Amino acid sequence: MTLSRLTMTLALLVSLMLTGACSEPPGAPSEYEDLLAYVFEHAGDEDDEALAAGLENLHAWLQDSSRLESVLEGYVIDALPESAVSGLDDQDRTAAGARGMTVVTLSPHSTSDLATTLTWERFDEIVSANFTKYIRTFDEGTDLACFQTTECTWAQATSDTESKWVGIVEMETGYTIQFRWVSTSAGWMLVHRFWLNDPAHGEFGEISVDMTNNYYIGVTMGESGREGVEASEANLGVAGGFVGGGEDRLRYLENLLTSPGSLRVHANWFQVDVTGLDSSVMLNGLIDSTQKDANHLDSWITENGAAELGF
Repeated sequence: MTLSRLTMTLALLVSLMLTGACSEPPGAPSEYEDLLAYVFEHAGDEDDEALAAGLENLHAWLQDSSRLESVLEGYVIDALPESAVSGLDDQDRTAAGARGMTVVTLSPHSTSDLATTLTWERFDEIVSANFTKYIRTFDEGTDLACFQTTECTWAQATSDTESKWVGIVEMETGYTIQFRWVSTSAGWMLVHRFWLNDPAHGEFGEISVDMTNNYYIGVTMGESGREGVEASEANLGVAGGFVGGGEDRLRYLENLLTSPGSLRVHANWFQVDVTGLDSSVMLNGLIDSTQKDANHLDSWITENGAAELGF
């Protein structure tokens, strides 16, 4: 090889290396429903880059108070793409035909306090009113105290539970549960993902439920409080279980919107065959139960304190 050809070859190699080094990964989506699916899909990535980009876009989307108000009420969302569920585990999973719902709940507590409580080893004591059985087992070697301080960023568990699905049909289910801390330009965020391990069945009178798959993604992020925000009558239910009249609930919600705390984004997709129960009743029941569960967790932390959990 002549010197000139060698020089040209080296120059080409350097150019290709620089092009590869400077190229950016595919951008995260910017629309809310697409972001929910994107965050679910990337929640298990080894690298934080794509997941952090999605979380930052989700945070940016929620900074518009009119958008936030639209999801505080909750609504039906599209199914997950197949790519989001194909690599979850060694089972042949699909999201075909799944129906989903999303809702955002407001918490007066910090993301850290919520994470500490959600990963508490005795979490069954908090949710005991909603479950006939709740057994959650973290993977061997998991250091929950390390996770709570964000020094460790990953915790995984499995669960064995019995509860009334949509508050009606008793079902026994087993889930794989993941918690992950991600550092973003908007601060630390907690990602909470779980999926149904095996199909589940339940009956109550003429109602029959066959659940093939269930996928959930939750994101908890800090909220600094907003100025000049007024809660609308449409969002009376956001306080989920708050005791008092309509006006009291509105004042309660406005206080949450204007005070520091956390935003909790929830999305839940179900591949389920239900007889004897209208799908709209099912989805509205899921939104309502998610809001009430979030409010119950907030009330528990207020009364007991996340700092008292023994870490």
